[in-house]
Amino acid sequence: MKRTNAMDKILSVPELVEMILLHMDMKTLLVSASRVCRHWAATIAESPRIQQALFFQPLPSVGAARSESFTLNPLLVEKFGRCFFDIDRKYTYLRRADSFFRLPWAPEGALTRQGPPRSLSMLDKTEHLENFTGSNSSWRRMLVSQPPPPSLGYLKLDVVDIWFHEVHTALVEPQSSAGGLSMGQLYDMVHSTTCQADNYATWYRICWDKARASHQTEMCRELCEQLLERTNVVVEFYSKDAGDWDCGPWDISSVRESFRCGDCGDAKIENLVEAELSEFEPLGLDVLASTWWGNEEDGSAVDVEGYGYNQWPREYEVW
Repeated sequence: MKRTNAMDKILSVPELVEMILLHMDMKTLLVSASRVCRHWAATIAESPRIQQALFFQPLPSVGAARSESFTLNPLLVEKFGRCFFDIDRKYTYLRRADSFFRLPWAPEGALTRQGPPRSLSMLDKTEHLENFTGSNSSWRRMLVSQPPPPSLGYLKLDVVDIWFHEVHTALVEPQSSAGGLSMGQLYDMVHSTTCQADNYATWYRICWDKARASHQTEMCRELCEQLLERTNVVVEFYSKDAGDWDCGPWDISSVRESFRCGDCGDAKIENLVEAELSEFEPLGLDVLASTWWGNEEDGSAVDVEGYGYNQWPREYEVW
């Protein structure tokens, strides 16, 4: 009885409960701990340090400055994989909207369906997919990293004609009420931009921390490097003439509707900066660095540990 009373006294002290909760792994803290009792649920919801550990509130460095080190959100890396966090391979692959079928929570079997291009338009939303795209999904509020990027770098190349192409860039301000770039904003940007056309002509890739070695043009490489001097993540979009070549059987409308979230935000870009109109450069998809429908990707987990993106910044320890 005395031991029980002593334990009750310990668990009645908010600071001690907070310390105990902060030593749980992130998934247990997010999914299970709040169900233990109302006291724990209230502590989790009201503790700034726990909310930071769960990536719902930013660490104090959020603002104009670009952080030199950051920790990627481990749950987001697990659930969105290489489609959004391809950081550990020689190439950061260019992808189209059909890469949404490669997400870990996409309907099973959709990626292996066969048929003529765009012959399938009705994709049954599984319960798993419904849960992920629901308006109350907690992942949408999660910050992509700690500290979060101060903005989302945006680069888009459009082919004007056979002789010219133009590039637009922007630094998109975070929409999260907590401050910092949320996964919902990043997801909506990729989904709306790649799915807005009538075909699969728009490709994307997401660069974290530093520009990749290969780019479609020298100008794109330079502009990407400039954006990454001011933030930690850039999403690049490239409009190509490849259209529906090797796009698989799913019509792009099925991707647009099936993977659209219930509270999808407005991805309209303001304050676009237009680069000078560039004359023709050899401009074509590097097949080695592009993910086509028929490509098989390795199922290995993203190696955030090997690249140092799993280390909580020392100056911002939460426990």
